[in-house]
Amino acid sequence: MATKTDDTADFGQVSRIRGIVFENITRAASFIGVFALFLLLVYTMLDAFQPQTASQEWYLLVGGVFGVPTLLAAGYGWRNRTAGTVALRALGIVTGAAVVTTALVLWLGSQLTVVMFVVAIFPTAATLVYLYTRRRALTVGLQLVGVIVAGGGVASVLALFLGTQATLVAAVTVGIPAALLLRYFLANPTVGKRGVVATVVAALGAMLAAVVLEFGSAFVPISLGERAVAVYALGAVLAVAVYAGVTLRQNRSGQVGLVVPFVFIAGVLVGYLFHRTYVIVAPVGPMLYGLTAGVPALVFAAMVYRDYDEGQLGLALPVVAAIGVAAGLAFHQRFIVQAPNTLLAFGLGIGAAYGGYAAYVRKTDAEGQSGLGLSVVVIGSLLVAILAERRLGLAGPDTWLDVSFLTSGSHYKPALTGVHPALVGSLYLMFIVAFVAFPLGVGTAIYLEEYAPDNRWKRLLEVNISNLAGVPSVVYGLLGVGVFVRYGGLSLGAIVAGGFTLALLILPIVIISSQEAIRAVPDSLRQASYGMGATRWQTVRNVVLPRAVPGILTGTILALGRAVGETAPLLMVGIAAVGGMPGELTGQGTALPLQVFSWSLDANPILRENVAAAGAMTLLIVLLSMNALAIVIRNRYEQTQ
Repeated sequence: MATKTDDTADFGQVSRIRGIVFENITRAASFIGVFALFLLLVYTMLDAFQPQTASQEWYLLVGGVFGVPTLLAAGYGWRNRTAGTVALRALGIVTGAAVVTTALVLWLGSQLTVVMFVVAIFPTAATLVYLYTRRRALTVGLQLVGVIVAGGGVASVLALFLGTQATLVAAVTVGIPAALLLRYFLANPTVGKRGVVATVVAALGAMLAAVVLEFGSAFVPISLGERAVAVYALGAVLAVAVYAGVTLRQNRSGQVGLVVPFVFIAGVLVGYLFHRTYVIVAPVGPMLYGLTAGVPALVFAAMVYRDYDEGQLGLALPVVAAIGVAAGLAFHQRFIVQAPNTLLAFGLGIGAAYGGYAAYVRKTDAEGQSGLGLSVVVIGSLLVAILAERRLGLAGPDTWLDVSFLTSGSHYKPALTGVHPALVGSLYLMFIVAFVAFPLGVGTAIYLEEYAPDNRWKRLLEVNISNLAGVPSVVYGLLGVGVFVRYGGLSLGAIVAGGFTLALLILPIVIISSQEAIRAVPDSLRQASYGMGATRWQTVRNVVLPRAVPGILTGTILALGRAVGETAPLLMVGIAAVGGMPGELTGQGTALPLQVFSWSLDANPILRENVAAAGAMTLLIVLLSMNALAIVIRNRYEQTQ
């Protein structure tokens, strides 16, 4: 006789009260967390802006001239959602343009910013708009810009550690053979794979020899000096010999690739002997960048001119930008513009951004055109309120975060102090961090997710990357001192040393976030691409990466947001808490977190409370701007999918 059984899971006694209690507990926890952050923000804003110092007449003026029109515009936008969305986007574009213009003015100065807007930024933007309707040309133009930036960037990084002449010699003795071998590898993938692996093994052997030599010198007082290069080469040769002996027993295909590391070893030794013996009297800098950026760009342009008829227009993009920058610098060095350059810079930046968005809305969104009027009402009422305040001479808030605070250097008097050197130093740091961490992190994530075999070595590497993401930042500071200052030869306190250290700090985060974004792409899309006959590279480039870009960029920008607020690694590499304007990347400088930290420890209560709060608000604005950029990029790419 069959019996009926209940296979459903036993969830215990059902209690609606417990569910309600749990829901309210989670709601209370969320409310407490948000309220605590809100109180902290309000407390900081009160110290930085001091709204209690404004007169009642000022509040009446601002409320009547700016507040009432803004509320009316918000009410209309709430009823007409399309117009409200257009208005919010217009205000966001104006705010973003104001932030970018502020950064340019602080970095370049007001006159050079105006000149660059006219002769470089606007022509380049117009070229991009024109190429946007020709996607092949736009792709070619961006690829050519990437070739130039990559070549010049790698040369700049190597020049920081090796020197300009040594980098030029290395580009000739190592870079040219590497380019020729790459072309051969593309035609012979089996040989190429064996050669790349052998080269990596040789590099690991050279590094192992350096580590053994370093530890050995701690116990046995020996000094090899320049002969240490021979020891490194010997370590590389032995490593390749061991690799060849192990792999050739199993598979002899592509064995010609084992010669590749010896080509590089010979190139390094020849370049080292040449650099030690001779001094190049010609202008080394232009030669270096001409070889590392100009020659690859010419080769790429020749390939495009030969193969892509539609993409030839894209070759004009870097040409327009380069001519504009060169003309702007030449004009700035020879002439002085007698005009209110700061107001002119903001007028050009904000006006061009708003005008471009308004033209786009009028062309594509007829229903939302009224939203442009709402944004004009808000912006116009704000300008009228500012002009009326100055005309009537009303006493506004005695704020510390003003134009003088952003354009002044550090000073012991609160009324004269500012964050200009620290803000520029932070911008330099973020440029270095983005240039180093983004390509390395995304490249590693692509390899781990799309190319690396699923074995124990891959799992071990992923576990170590996850562990590195949780290492305290001060440990990365010690690593930066050891690697970049002691062995890399960078000076203690150099901006570039701090940038490289922060890049190491966020590199595991960039790798993990990029892996998650790539992993989120459905595998069915890959299989469909393979079914259409696409190769793995074509699948990664045309299918996987376009859909993973929103997550990759969002994770990277949020990681940059963490790096911009770090203090401990910068202190460890010797960056000063108070410093002047960094003249170059290898020079001394400071950063916003260090400047705020210095003010918070000052004996003067005004510096410790009000000025430090103004610096914290500046840092918070930078962080919020970066997070807003991440949201905009993510939404933009999600809409295009």
